[in-house]
Amino acid sequence: MGAELSGWAAVHGVRLPGGEMLPVWRLAVASGELAQRAARLLGGTAEAEGSHGWTVVTRASSLNVVITRASASALGFRLMSAPGMALIGLDLRPWSLADVFGPTAAELMARWALGDLVAWVVVIKDLGGGFVRHLTPALASLAPV
Repeated sequence: MGAELSGWAAVHGVRLPGGEMLPVWRLAVASGELAQRAARLLGGTAEAEGSHGWTVVTRASSLNVVITRASASALGFRLMSAPGMALIGLDLRPWSLADVFGPTAAELMARWALGDLVAWVVVIKDLGGGFVRHLTPALASLAPV
C-alpha cells in the first residue's frame, strides 16, 4: 500500500442476545496522537497495546471515507471528517477486492472515491450443514471524487 500507511482497519462482530451481530470497527495504529484523534472523530476509545501501538474501537455503523488507493486485496482510505489524517489500510485477504466489493469495484476505485465503509452480516453454510454468521466489509454510496 505504500510508506505513508499508518494503520490497519478491521471489522469484528459482537453477538447480541437473540443472535444478531453488531459491527465493531477496530483501527490498529502506531501513534497515540492518531489513535486519540480517530477515537474522538469516531466516538470510540483508544487504548495502548504495549509495544504494539494503539487500538481504536468504535461501534459506529459506518466509516465515512475517502478511498485513496486500491490494490488486488486491500484498500487505503482516510476518514472524511479528517482528510489530512494519515492513511489507513483495510486488508481483505484471503479475498480479492472484486470478491468483497463486486466485479466493478476496481474500476470505480481507480480514481479517488467517497463512500461509507460498512459491515454486512453474511450467513455461510459450513461443511457440517450448520450456518455461520460472518461480517464482511462493504461500500455504500460510493461516488467518484
